[in-house]
Amino acid sequence: MSFNILVQEKLPIYAKAIPFSVHHINFLKLDQYQAESINNMPGYKDWFLAQSKLGYSSTITVDDKPTLCFGFIPLWQGVAEAWLLVDHIDISAVKVPFLRITKHIFVGISAVMGLHRVQMYVHQDNERAIKYAEFAKFKREGLLMNYSPIKENYYCYGRIY
Repeated sequence: MSFNILVQEKLPIYAKAIPFSVHHINFLKLDQYQAESINNMPGYKDWFLAQSKLGYSSTITVDDKPTLCFGFIPLWQGVAEAWLLVDHIDISAVKVPFLRITKHIFVGISAVMGLHRVQMYVHQDNERAIKYAEFAKFKREGLLMNYSPIKENYYCYGRIY
């Protein structure tokens, strides 16, 4: 199965997957944690562009508006890092499909990329993102002290296949 088929196959009719573009970020209403990190990261657009070119990435639109941008960066054989930017206002309107779709993607990405592990990072105070990571079968593995550009703490979450 290809990455594009994996992402597209469970989407409702009002949503579609398109190739990620940095300008999609401008349409997202980010939560305080994502906005704070981006606002304190010089050249953040270049950073996301570089990440999108290293691995697999996509944007999911709802009614033709970018709502979710995400990707997977291979670190080495069998291990990748996930990144995710979410429109926290618009995603609430489609919460159940979002949860089902992303859970499906996390299940399938291991076959697409040949993974035995995916990891991601979540701000220690972002309860909504913590609940999401745990719903998606990620386990909290540790606390990264002073991890963000403004020295905030993040949890490292891993999912083993």
